[in-house]
Amino acid sequence: MPFALVALVPISINILLFHFYTDINTIGPALLVAVLNGILIYKHWRAYKPLFLAY
Repeated sequence: MPFALVALVPISINILLFHFYTDINTIGPALLVAVLNGILIYKHWRAYKPLFLAY
């Protein structure tokens, strides 16, 4: 699950930016995808902690 969320981050950001620059009226679903991705990353944050530890 954590790897899939990391793989989906650039895709969700691309969808969000595409709708922001082309048609802001339909940004709702793109914003929902980005927010849900952020929430799921927050829920699985323990899996990402080793990436940010300095040795």
